[in-house]
Amino acid sequence: EKSKKATRLSAYDAMVPQHRPDTPPETREHIEWTSRVLMDHQVTSLKAKQVLSSVKKTKRKMTHDIAEAEKVIAKWDNYNSNLKKACTSLNQRVVVAEKEDQDLKEKFHAEMIKRLHYRSPTKCSIVKRRPKFPSSIKKTSKSFAN
Repeated sequence: EKSKKATRLSAYDAMVPQHRPDTPPETREHIEWTSRVLMDHQVTSLKAKQVLSSVKKTKRKMTHDIAEAEKVIAKWDNYNSNLKKACTSLNQRVVVAEKEDQDLKEKFHAEMIKRLHYRSPTKCSIVKRRPKFPSSIKKTSKSFAN
């Protein structure tokens, strides 16, 4: 315990300027200058701690913002990749639909040509028949015959 007190006293003695017999006594200007230097040192230390704290806070905020930006970029990349897949799939569906449409048009055209050839006058014989009259006309015509 005595050594702790001695250490405290020696540290205190080192901070407080004292007159030593081998050195000349300190002048008032020197004491004021020393006091100003110590005060400036204390203010500078306090400001440095505040700046360091502010820098650490800014660093934490920027790290958080960077992480958020990376999440947004990842979501955008995912969206972009899904959009590309959807566009590719849609394009394939459009190509298939156009091909089916073209095939249907070709089948329809072929069927129309087939029907036209089937009904052409050179392929079928047209038999001329007497036109049929309605039954009321027939009765009337019989009455004229009598």
